[in-house]
Amino acid sequence: MKRFMSVIALSIFIITPNISCTSDDDILATYKTGQITRGEFTKWLTAGNYPRKLILEKKDRQKNKLQQMILEILIISKAKEEGFEKSPDFKIYIDRTRQSILRKWYFNDIWDTLKYNEPVIKAKYILLNVNRFKEFPGKLEKIKLNNSEIENQYNEKISLAKKIIKILDDGGSFDDLIDKYSSDSKKESDTKFITYDIMPEAFSDAAFKLKEDEYTREPVKDRKGVYIIKLVERAELTEKNIDDIFNEEQRAAGIKSRLIRKYTKKYLDSLLTSKGNQFLFKGELGRDDDIIFKANNKNYTVSDFKKLLSEKLTENEKVKFKNNMPVKERNRILKDYFEYEVWSKDAFKRGIDKKTEYLNDLEAKINFLLMNAYLKKLSTRYFYISEQELKEEYDNSKDKLYSTANIDTEGKPIKKEMSFEDAKDQIKGKLTEKLRIERSNKWKKQTLEEYNFKINEALLEGE
Repeated sequence: MKRFMSVIALSIFIITPNISCTSDDDILATYKTGQITRGEFTKWLTAGNYPRKLILEKKDRQKNKLQQMILEILIISKAKEEGFEKSPDFKIYIDRTRQSILRKWYFNDIWDTLKYNEPVIKAKYILLNVNRFKEFPGKLEKIKLNNSEIENQYNEKISLAKKIIKILDDGGSFDDLIDKYSSDSKKESDTKFITYDIMPEAFSDAAFKLKEDEYTREPVKDRKGVYIIKLVERAELTEKNIDDIFNEEQRAAGIKSRLIRKYTKKYLDSLLTSKGNQFLFKGELGRDDDIIFKANNKNYTVSDFKKLLSEKLTENEKVKFKNNMPVKERNRILKDYFEYEVWSKDAFKRGIDKKTEYLNDLEAKINFLLMNAYLKKLSTRYFYISEQELKEEYDNSKDKLYSTANIDTEGKPIKKEMSFEDAKDQIKGKLTEKLRIERSNKWKKQTLEEYNFKINEALLEGE
C-alpha cells in the first residue's frame, strides 16, 4: 500500500506544472506594434529604481507599472516621430545630460578604486559649557549675553578646568570627574571612533595629538565651552576595515560617504593642478586670444569660451542673458568648462563612456527628457476657462481662499477672505491644472485603446 501511495505522489509531482517557474522571455503584455517580456519589465523597473520586490507581490501593482511602461514607450516613440530630439535646444539638453551621467559614473569608478588611510580615535571628555543666553525659569524668553559676560564665563570655566586637571594629575578618576563636572557626559563605555572632521576643530586638534590614556594638560577652548579630553584608543581607518571599526551600518555609511567626498575632492584637485592643467582666468574677460586656462596641455582662449556660450546655451538662456550675463554665473560656467575638459579625458581613459551601466543610464535619461518634452507639449496647449467657471469655483471654495498679510497683537496671522479679483489668478491656475490632468488621463486612455494594449495576467507574479 505504501509503495502504491508513493507512486501516486511521484506521478502528481511529475505531471503538475511548476507555476512558480518564470522566464525572462515570458510575454507579460502586448500592444499593436510590440510586446513586453518579463526581462524587459525587470530591466525597466531596475532602471527606474522602483521597489521590484514590493511590486511583484501584487498583480495590480504590476499591471499599473506595465501600463506606465507602455505609455512611456509610446510617448518616446511619438516624440521621436515628431523630431523632438532634433531640435537645437534638445540637443543642448542631451549634451548636458551626457556630461552629467559621465560625471556620475566617473565618480563611481573613482570611489570603487579609492584607497584611503585615515587616523581615527576614541576619546572621552569633560565639557564645561559656556552659555550665550540668559534664561528665565518658567519663561520662553531669552536674552543674549554680551561679549564681556561670555568672556567672564570662559575665564571661570578655564580656571575650573585647570583645577580638574590638577585633580587628574593627583590620580583622580576621569569618569568620576565627568559625573561631577561635565555638561555633556562621555564615558569610555559611550565613546565611539571619530574622524578628525566630526568634532570641532579645536577639539580634534588637541585630541589627535594625544597618546592613548593621555589627557590634555591645558584646557581646550571652543565655541561650546571648555574641554578636558582623554584619548582612549587610536586606530588607522582604511577601505578594508571601515565596517569593523564603525560596526553600526548607518554610521559606517555616513563616515564612508564623508571620506569618499574628501578623497574624491583630493583626487580631482590633484588632477586639476597636475602638469598641463592650469586655470588662468583672473576675473575679467580680455582679448579673444587671451588664454583663460590650459587643459591636458591645450590652451583655451576667451574666443573658445564665447563659442561655447553660443553653442551650449538654449534660446531662452540667450534671451535671458542677452544684455549681460551675471559675473557669478559666467564664472561658474567657465570653471565647469575647465574642470570638464580635464576630468573628461581621465573618464574616457578609464573607458567610462563604453561601460554598459553608463550607456543604459544615458539612454534612460534621454528617453526621460523626450517623454517630458512631449508631455509638456500636450499639457501646455491652451485651456479656455470662462469667467462664469471662475466665479463658480470661487463661490465653491472661497472659504479656503484667504490672505494672511496682517498679524494680530499676539503675533498670529489674521485670515482675511480674498476678493474674487484677488483670487482669480489662483483659481485659474487650479482649474488649469485640473484640466491638464483630465486631458492627460484622457490621452493615456485613448492611447492604450488605440494600441490595443493587453496584459497577460496569468503570467504576473504575486496575488
